[in-house]
Amino acid sequence: KQWYQRRVRGFVAEENRVIVWPVGGNKMFELQVPNPVFSVYITEESGAIVTTDKGEVVRWSRIDQTQRYTVQHSTITSTVVDTTLHHNSLLLLDTTHNVWVSDSNGIVQLNPASALGGLSRRVSSMFWTAPETQIGDPIKIVSCNDVIFIVGKTGIQRIHSSAITWTTELRPLVSPNCTSLQILDAVSDEGMLKCLVEVDEMLLIAFLSYQHTNVPCSVDSSIQLQTDGVERASLLLQSGTDVGVLHSNKECHIVTLTSGVTVPVILEGVEIISAVVNSGDINLITKQHGLVKLLVKDVKAAVSNLNISASEGDEYKTVEKKFIGAFKCFIEFNETQEQATLQDILGTDDVGMISRVISETGEYLISATPAADPRWGGSDANLPVTLGLQIDERIRRLKGLLQFVVATGFYDNIATSENNIALSLLQYVEKCLVAKIFCGSNCALLRRAVNESAVILKLDTSQISSEDVVFSNIKKMEVVYGALAEGQNSVLSSKTEEESVMQDLFSSVETVQQTFDAVLSWRAQSHQLYESALKPGILTWCDTDEIRTMISAQVHIAMETVLNEVDEDGRYQVLLVSASLVESVLKLYTDLLSRLSPADDKTANLQSEFERRRNALIQPFVELKVYQIAFTLAEQFKHFTLLVQLCEDTKDMVKLRSLSAQHPGFAEVAYNWYLSQGKQSRLLTANVAEPQQLTKFLTSQPHLKWIHQLGSKDYSTAGQTLAQLGEQEKEKLSRKKTLLSISKLSFLADG
Repeated sequence: KQWYQRRVRGFVAEENRVIVWPVGGNKMFELQVPNPVFSVYITEESGAIVTTDKGEVVRWSRIDQTQRYTVQHSTITSTVVDTTLHHNSLLLLDTTHNVWVSDSNGIVQLNPASALGGLSRRVSSMFWTAPETQIGDPIKIVSCNDVIFIVGKTGIQRIHSSAITWTTELRPLVSPNCTSLQILDAVSDEGMLKCLVEVDEMLLIAFLSYQHTNVPCSVDSSIQLQTDGVERASLLLQSGTDVGVLHSNKECHIVTLTSGVTVPVILEGVEIISAVVNSGDINLITKQHGLVKLLVKDVKAAVSNLNISASEGDEYKTVEKKFIGAFKCFIEFNETQEQATLQDILGTDDVGMISRVISETGEYLISATPAADPRWGGSDANLPVTLGLQIDERIRRLKGLLQFVVATGFYDNIATSENNIALSLLQYVEKCLVAKIFCGSNCALLRRAVNESAVILKLDTSQISSEDVVFSNIKKMEVVYGALAEGQNSVLSSKTEEESVMQDLFSSVETVQQTFDAVLSWRAQSHQLYESALKPGILTWCDTDEIRTMISAQVHIAMETVLNEVDEDGRYQVLLVSASLVESVLKLYTDLLSRLSPADDKTANLQSEFERRRNALIQPFVELKVYQIAFTLAEQFKHFTLLVQLCEDTKDMVKLRSLSAQHPGFAEVAYNWYLSQGKQSRLLTANVAEPQQLTKFLTSQPHLKWIHQLGSKDYSTAGQTLAQLGEQEKEKLSRKKTLLSISKLSFLADG
């Protein structure tokens, strides 16, 4: 068992010794142990931890100091099955389900009821053994953060550490309608436990979440490996990579863990002893030739050559199958031929044909159904059966397709195509993100909206549920919003104040907020792709008045109905959700306005609508005196008039001057606001901006200009302004005399 660090080039274990090659030199170091080596770990400090088959642990602080080591002896009487690192400790699992902990203080048996601080100390005699009958013979121990998994042949023991104690949970593995089930291997990776499971002679990779506790593990969430009868006994799953190795003594299959696709590698006359996956490279330890290394590029070539067997006379099918092979290679190994264009890879310069292949691939990815699910007349054997995982897989594949097209230099072609294939793919990802959030919601209103959507779309629900049908038609996902709005209106019309109804109503609002957060976050992450695809005048599915009105309605529901029915903690959550919804709808407005021509009549109407809705959506935060949210939204969407009002209400003149310095045109808006509010004295004394800006603004306000000039001690100019005003005054003689008198005094003051 090996754990590589960048500081070590590699090592070999043989009988009672380990030979290590550090990075940066050809010198090797030999580490001797008292009994045959069982496992080896290279630490981040260039040290080594070696366990023997007798359960001894030998530690070197530095591998170049071969004679300086410590040997820890244990009281293990049974055979060690597996070891793993857990934080700074080494865990050993024996055949009797006992777990032993080794650190710098020695080796002790793990007692889950003991305090964490006592993990390294000898604790009470209440040693712990997992019930063998429920999880079967132990095969592996896996560590992830504060969780330890003991994997048996028929189940999993989950040991979780809280701040005080260790707790254990039994999780026998179950699979409906199977006659035999056995776990062969497991790794911790990307928030879940991945297990190799043999069920009735089928080989599956089962995905088990860490979060769900006190329930049996189910293999419903799994992918079936396409193995063509290779022996089941030996599979290596490497944590942190999508590559695994399934092998017998004569045959090796490279496994892609996300899809179950396997690539056979035949090595005639070679007996394989074991295998290692390291950064995508496959290292086979063979009896005849020692180390045989399969490089990533060779693995990629094997994957890309899958299923390319079209007839020579059918050019489109040939290009399509080559594309699918190259795309599989990219999505599984995230690499393409160096500096190769898509035209080079496919062997054609026909842009139209390539674009059609990409378009049809996107259509397939958004609408494929799992062949493994008996409820479907499915098309994709590699798609997970579980609905949420199906959507996750669609998102992964669609994002991978976009990345592949970009990496091969073809994106601009689909961004400028007549039917804008690029925008279609980008929006497919958006709708998958929406579907994922809808699918994960427990909101009763949303569930009813999904059922209503099946009726609206006239989908056949005679064989499978409405939810399954709707979430298989992801391209029509916006229909759910309309059905949800109808359900919300029914609740509001009933005028009920039941707590459960209010909670569900707010849950529906929060779900809508989460969907548009996800959509706009994806747009921000992929802004360069959108810039190429969203030409002036092009609309997206979010650019309808129905969507904007629906989001605005969510704000009104939250602020006017739900806010009055919640406690202080709930109030804070309602305000945050409402602010996020306001940001989303106003962002949709500004994005659309940026794509419309100023000469278009629709632009002026949309701008007016945006300004009305902007004020209506932000003003409630002002009335509630939630100034921080109001300031943030008003500044983000340039509601300058409201910002001046907020600064005056909060008496924050520092903020007022800062806004004036940051935003061109802000000072003039502020001056006009003071005039409209009859606050001429504040206009002259607030110091909104530099004096010259106020002077420029007052050019059209001579009745105020002379006051500003006198305040600035510009007496001569003030005298001239007053003289002009005096000459122009025709109605009141007294006012005329006053203006001319002050004019003379100004000239006298000027000397």
